Amino acid sequence: MMMSDIYRACEDGDVNLLKVLIDTSPPGSEINLIESNGNTPLHIACKNGHTDIVQLLLYKYNVDPDKLNVYNQTAYEEVSDDKIHQLFHRLKKDKYRFCSDENSTNPLQVIKPEHPSDTRWLHHYSNDSPILTELYCDVIDQQRAPYIAIFNAFRSFFGNDPYKKKIEKCSMIIQSMINQTLSSNSSKYIHASKLIQTFKKTGNIEYLLKLYTLHKDLCEFIGKDQDNTNYFYAPIKDYLYTVEHRAYKGDSYRGLTMTKVDFDAYKYAFKNKGSYIGTNTFCSTSIDLSTARLFADSGDIQYDKVKVLIKFHFVEPCSTAIILFSNLPHFQSISNYDEELEILILPKTIFSVEDIQQDHQTGFPIIHLQHYNTDQQQAEMDQERLESFINSVILD
Repeated sequence: MMMSDIYRACEDGDVNLLKVLIDTSPPGSEINLIESNGNTPLHIACKNGHTDIVQLLLYKYNVDPDKLNVYNQTAYEEVSDDKIHQLFHRLKKDKYRFCSDENSTNPLQVIKPEHPSDTRWLHHYSNDSPILTELYCDVIDQQRAPYIAIFNAFRSFFGNDPYKKKIEKCSMIIQSMINQTLSSNSSKYIHASKLIQTFKKTGNIEYLLKLYTLHKDLCEFIGKDQDNTNYFYAPIKDYLYTVEHRAYKGDSYRGLTMTKVDFDAYKYAFKNKGSYIGTNTFCSTSIDLSTARLFADSGDIQYDKVKVLIKFHFVEPCSTAIILFSNLPHFQSISNYDEELEILILPKTIFSVEDIQQDHQTGFPIIHLQHYNTDQQQAEMDQERLESFINSVILD
């Protein structure tokens, strides 16, 4: 029984030979063909437990995971190894969340003191004043919050609840996003609608965070437009303190494919310490480096693009880096895919570029970002406003 060389390489688990065979095959060559024994190369790689081969076929060469052999079985049904099971699970859901490519919106932007030409991915600022401006607005909002809460409670007593109205408006807009991205007869649509309705009834933002992880199309729809991001983030920002127990401290990772021009911006930010990286939308990361590596290594790369890994480092618990998985006893998961170990970084989280190295396993550049903690600046602003208030009272 004659098998192709590609099939034999998959059967033997020879990764290097398989890459050579596929990369040197004539254009249009089919690697999904059923061999004379009734299986595809993916089937035999799964059956023999060759994780690296399966990963390569699924993520780099995009073979059909649902192809049936002559026994009417998919390759997944040949799997007995949990790691290979996870490769199939990840393939069928949110690759987008952990790896941006040239066709999607990069959730990171560079804030730096000079103004080179803007790119579609990176929006440059003339200086870092937006950080302090946003922080100043946040401080004012926080100081007004107790008075607004009392005022709203008073209004609610008379049947006019402004926060409830805001939730209803946000829920309606987010439901519209769901309608535009998910098929109305799908189980994901039903699940998404239930989550938004539960949020509308309870005001619990954990249901919104879980909704974000539900489906890649919805996730991408929220991130590709700034208005969508703002509407989705508004209620989360207002009640972020309710998930402060989920604030993350440690490292997390994401894969990116970007133009060389954009990569140069990160190198600039590393060399010029007055530069910062800011998230302009929701940014999914994983504490598992292999997840970012897996997604970053998928697909081909064009000559003007570069694949990179991003390492996010949080020295202290960060309120805008939310733990979505269940990492402690009685710590409930608010992700639809708990095994992805996701840390969701929220918009307007600021980082500095600490280093750019080479990942020893993939050979990709790995950019080290450290959270820019604004606690000290906020404390100083609070103190200044308190002193200003005291002085105004004394003078009056």
